[in-house]
This record gives sequence, C-alpha cells and structure tokens, in this order.
Amino acid sequence: MALSPPEISLIKSLREEATEVKECFTKFSFQAIGLGVAVVGYMAVHSENLLANATGAGAVISLMLATAHIGAHKYHTANRNHGFELYLRHAAQCRSSLSESEWPDWSKPIGWEEAMRAWRVVQATFFEKLYCPRPYPNWLRGKVRIDTRKKWFEPDELVKENATYHAGSYLGTVQLFLFLLSIIALVPLISQTVETRRKSFGWETQLVLLGALFFFILYRWIWNAARRSVLERGLLCIPSCAIMWQAVVAAHHRALIHAKGDAFKTEYWEGLARLTGQLCEDPFAIRNWIEGNTASDRGIQQIA
Repeated sequence: MALSPPEISLIKSLREEATEVKECFTKFSFQAIGLGVAVVGYMAVHSENLLANATGAGAVISLMLATAHIGAHKYHTANRNHGFELYLRHAAQCRSSLSESEWPDWSKPIGWEEAMRAWRVVQATFFEKLYCPRPYPNWLRGKVRIDTRKKWFEPDELVKENATYHAGSYLGTVQLFLFLLSIIALVPLISQTVETRRKSFGWETQLVLLGALFFFILYRWIWNAARRSVLERGLLCIPSCAIMWQAVVAAHHRALIHAKGDAFKTEYWEGLARLTGQLCEDPFAIRNWIEGNTASDRGIQQIA
C-alpha cells in the first residue's frame, strides 16, 4: 500500500518545516556571531573601560548561549518531523500486507494534530523516565547508563561492533563557534583584570566576575553537549523518533478504545496517561509494548 494523498501532503509540509527551522538557526547563528564579533572588537578598542568590558562580555555570552540553546530546540523539531516521515512510510508498508481488520494499533492512520496531542504526553513522559531519574539526571551525560540491555534508542551503540553511525556534525560545529566566541569575549576582561592587579587594589571583584562567567559558560557547554548527544544519537535522533511515533500512535488508538472513540472525553486523557505509565514501566522493552505482547499494554480492560 502506497502512502495516501493526505500523508504525501503531510510529509511535504513536515519537510518544509524541518528545512525552515534549520535555515532559521543558521541565519540567526551567523547574525549572532557577526554581532558578537563587533561587540568584542569594540571591547578590545576600549579595553580600559571596566563597565564596557563587563557589559559587553555579559551581552555576548548571553547571546551566544541563547543561540546555541535555540539550535537544540530547532533540531529537535526537525528530527521529530523526519521521524514521523519514517514512521508513516513504515506504517504504510505494514498495512499493505494486511487486511484493515488486521492492522496493528501503531500502523492505523492518524492526523498530525492528533499525533502531536498524544506525543506531548507519551514522548515527554518517556523522556523524563529515561533521562531524568532523580537525583542524577542522565541528560547531563547524554547517555543512559542505568541498564546493561541493548538500548534501542541509541543507534550508535547498536551498530558499533560492525559499523559506525554518523548523525552529522553541523549543529555541533556551529555551537562550537558560538561557545568559542563566548570565551573570546572574556579576553578583554581578563586583560583588564591583570592590568588592574598590577596597578591597584580591587581586582578581586573582577576575578570573581570572570570566574562566574567562565563556569556559567562551562555549565552551558556541558548541557548543550549532552542535549546534542541525545539529538544525534539518543531518544531524540531521527531513527529513535520514528520508533517513538509508533508507541505514540499505538497509545492514541488504545486510549480511543477506552474513550469509546471520542478523543474529547476526559476518559481519553485518563487512558492515555495510564497507557503511558505502562509503557514507561520498562523503557527498554518498547517493541513488546508496541506490538501488544505484554500483559499490561494490550489489556485495555485494565484501564477501562
């Protein structure tokens, strides 16, 4: 069975949105870098002015770090969209070999807004379960090391024995430039602090300011590196998003059974929440849950 006309149209729209958000990040990044270079140049010319150096460094650092953060969100949107395209093609292939009554829950047709409604519950909860266990959040490492089983959401780990998984390096390269410019913005302030120490007292305050700015940059670099790792080779990468969409669509259709086909009833949200909880009981066995091979997921009677 080929993709239906609405699905083909949806894929086109999703591709356009993914391209737009990537181009938006590229444009914003180059604008931010250009502005940052101009401000750093001004600081270098007026290196004797403490207020100018402190204000300029803070402004450049804030702009660079905010831009890097925006990039992570933009690429998350792009990966989610591309993952949905992968899911749609796989679902169409599955339906082509089965009669309509045999279609599994995850392959049944769904509208984009319906899918997004379920995604904002199922995927968000699953992410929290996988990467944010207290008190040591795994997102700061970018890898999940709490279980020794094969991690379906880390393609690089699945192929590493015989091959290499390459997710692309554009986002990382642009973010590296942004963080390097953040460090460079500290140079005039460092130079002035050294000069102040030679001539007079009061340099300790400048040193504390420098240390605070440096450690803030370091923290944000660690955060962005971990987030980028999840985007490139974790739960938010394109292949993993495609699998996650299967779980989201399956949860949606099973919750509809609980709500007697009406997604506007409170029973739909109750069913979706309980199904999500069942899915999160064992994040590493998502395939069994999707295919309905566990005692807790297929049994809609348990949530009825």
